[in-house]
This record gives sequence, structure tokens and C-alpha cells, in this order.
Amino acid sequence: MTTFQLASVRKLRPRGVHVDAMHLITIGLIVLGERRMKVSSPRSHRVLIGRSHGTWMNTHESAAKESTSAEESGSPLRRFSFRLFPREERFFEMFVEDGANVLVAARKLNEMLRTYDDIDRRADELRSLEHRGDEISRDIWEKLNTSFVTPVDREDIVALIGALDDVLDLIDETADTFALYRIEAPSRAAVELSEIIVRQCEVMQEALARLHTFKDLEATSVEIHRLEKEGDQVSRDAVAHLFADELDAIQVVKWKDAYNLLEACTDRCDDVAKIIERIVVKHA
Repeated sequence: MTTFQLASVRKLRPRGVHVDAMHLITIGLIVLGERRMKVSSPRSHRVLIGRSHGTWMNTHESAAKESTSAEESGSPLRRFSFRLFPREERFFEMFVEDGANVLVAARKLNEMLRTYDDIDRRADELRSLEHRGDEISRDIWEKLNTSFVTPVDREDIVALIGALDDVLDLIDETADTFALYRIEAPSRAAVELSEIIVRQCEVMQEALARLHTFKDLEATSVEIHRLEKEGDQVSRDAVAHLFADELDAIQVVKWKDAYNLLEACTDRCDDVAKIIERIVVKHA
């Protein structure tokens, strides 16, 4: 393949799409074939269609008729042309599924801290949701590795599923910490932080459900960021109160770890919002 032909192939590549070697060779053969089909002399611009009748027709007219015939007959060539750059849209459905699982986990954490009964069982339920999140992430990875064209940039897909997985891991780790540390009862600040996480995950899920439109998502990012700031303030006040009033060093260590996990969860929700905002900006 000449340098000019290779440049022509690269021009066919959509923005943000990584073309592997096999696809590059396939496209190159198509380009090369099209160039060989072009006539090289003025005399060959006209071909004899029917020798018995002496009918002459321009090559462009002949090609147009062949193309129309191929479209009407549903030829393999026409079907192949539409699969040249297959666009996998199921990613958006998988993002929604992942976000829905995170939202269920956030609500279960909030319910656990509000009722605070049967802590071990509730922690096990959250661990199961975390495992389900890992399965969804693996499915997205497999889809990413087998898709030629993705609806958004590959690095953004990786960042998004990574941030969602981090939120889920922190929710699971928070519940596990309350169970392992044998914390007697949750504080008002801990319950409030879990409610903030629920609201963030609800807004986040709403954004994921509309991500395929790439429109009207600015408000969701602003709201998640506002909630993250609110969570920071609640956590700071709780830690300040902890060091001012708690005399038991063991209790200080336990609650400081719990507050740090809850605050980190609000931070990761904000990271998800930033990734969604970045995707929208790229497709504006």
C-alpha cells in the first residue's frame, strides 16, 4: 500500500477510534480496490454494455446502476459497507445497569445506618452487590475489547467504570468497617453522610440514563458537586467534634476511619460527575 493510500485509510478512521492492524489491512484493500477500478485513460471512460446492440454507457452510470441493484438485492457488499465501522450502542445500557447497582448499594448502606440491626447480614448484602458490580465492569471490559467503534472515547469508558467501581467499593468498605469495628451505634453525622451519598447516586443515575443524548446534563454535575461540598462540611464538623469530645482513643480511631470512608465516597461520586461532564463536552 502506498503512503498516499495509507493516508486515505487513516482519514476514514472516526475521531477517538483506535484501528487495529486487521481492520487497517481490510480498509486498505478496499481503498486499493476502489483505486484500481478507476479508469486510467479517456477512452476507458466509456464501456460497451451490450455488444449485440452496440450500446455505450458511461462508467459512472454503470456503477450507479450496479450500486442501486446491490442495494435493492441486499447484497453482501452493501451489508459489509454498513459494518465497516460498527458502532456499539449497548455501552449506554451497561452504564445504566452499573449505576443502578451502585444506587441500590447506597440505599442499603443508608438503611443499615438508620436501622442499625443485623449488621453482619446487611454487610454481606452489600458485599454481594459489590461482586455484582465487578461482574458488570468485566462485561463492559469485554465489550470494550471486542468493539471496533465505541460511542465515546475508550479512555472515558475506562475512567467511568473505574469511578463507579470505586464508589461501590467504598460503600462496601464502609459497611464492612462498621461491622468489623463493632461500632455500637451510628452517629447523626454518619447517617447524614449516607443520605448525601444516596442523593448523589440518584442524580448520577439520572445522568447515566440520559448520557446517550449528550445534552442537558450540566445541572446534574452541578448538583453532585454541591452535595460533595455539603458532605465535606459534615465530615469536617464530625471529625472536629470527635477530637474535641471523645476521650477514648479507640473510639477516635474507629470513627475517624468511618468518616474518612464516607467522605471519600462523596468525593468519588463527584469524580463520576466530572467524567460525565467531560464526555458531554467532547460530544457537544
